[in-house]
Amino acid sequence: MTGTPAPRFRVTVHQLHAGKTTKAIDAYGDGFITAIATLDSEHMDVQFNEGGTPSLQRLIAQAVTDEYSRHRPR
Repeated sequence: MTGTPAPRFRVTVHQLHAGKTTKAIDAYGDGFITAIATLDSEHMDVQFNEGGTPSLQRLIAQAVTDEYSRHRPR
């Protein structure tokens, strides 16, 4: 008897500009962490979402942090 396979995710991001929609990201994976922001004058509204196992989310977050740290001006 085999168990149920772990869920997979499909994350898509579309850019909306001047009445046109352009696909910016279309990716599959075992986990994801997303942040979507809307900036209105000086107010920023940010929405976060995540999927996958907590251990995989931690690995993704660490990889993003490491990548950001390497390119960050010091």
